[in-house]
Amino acid sequence: MPTVTLSDAKTNLARLLAEVDRLGERVVITRSGRPATAGKSTIAFATASADPEPRRSRNLYT
Repeated sequence: MPTVTLSDAKTNLARLLAEVDRLGERVVITRSGRPATAGKSTIAFATASADPEPRRSRNLYT
């Protein structure tokens, strides 16, 4: 699973998304050397098994 720094992801977002979609694998975006988020292709997302009890996301803007 490839890793990319946040600054590289921001600079090359379109290229990064195209690469993730082409390879069909997950990519981890790091901030200060620690994983901050992960992304995967739409095909991998669609074929992933559904979570029986989805977690509620918290509102970050309140």
